[in-house]
Amino acid sequence: MKGWIFVTALFVTAVFLTGIFFASRAEDVAAPLFAEVSDDVPKNTVTYCFDEEIDEEDAMRSLGFVEKEQVTSFAEPFSECRLDEPLSSEEMGRLLYLIVAFFEAPVPVRGRLEKVGFASELDRLVVCAEVSVILDQVKKTAHAGFLPDSARFILRIPFCFKNTEISVDFEKVTLRCQTWDLPDCLVRYGCDAVFGSKDYEKVLGEAVGNVLANACFYG
Repeated sequence: MKGWIFVTALFVTAVFLTGIFFASRAEDVAAPLFAEVSDDVPKNTVTYCFDEEIDEEDAMRSLGFVEKEQVTSFAEPFSECRLDEPLSSEEMGRLLYLIVAFFEAPVPVRGRLEKVGFASELDRLVVCAEVSVILDQVKKTAHAGFLPDSARFILRIPFCFKNTEISVDFEKVTLRCQTWDLPDCLVRYGCDAVFGSKDYEKVLGEAVGNVLANACFYG
């Protein structure tokens, strides 16, 4: 049964990736993370770039973790770790980098956080991330040399705070492929294969919201 689920998920991913290959090429220019956010974006912005892969063991130790499971638990409603104090924006960037790096998808793809930014003002926070989805194992497994080595995605999630409660404005969550002009339906097929749901607004919004809440981070 597990083998059949894997093959099915791989097939869905292949459809998704074929869509990437045959879609029109988008302008491959690294735009600022907040360039396409509406005019009411919070004023205080900070962005962190990971031009090179960071040492995951060192990054974990710098945040007080010793196991991957401690890191990934921050994306769950209740983390198995408790922090002595809230994380800074720079530390939050490192934590999100590790969560992306440690995520194990049911299909042979892996992610790498390239940039992450936070825009905050009063009770609002917008989190933007640029993530590269590495496809080399899919190419090898599916013998699909025509596929690109990677695809870059931009994710933007707006949050609101009331006291210590964090809520997501799901209607304004966006996820788009920056490398290729990929239709939203194919983005959703890919998310279904990787996350088990086409509703990326809910899946990603809740996961990042859990990280913010567990880290007591409000921008």
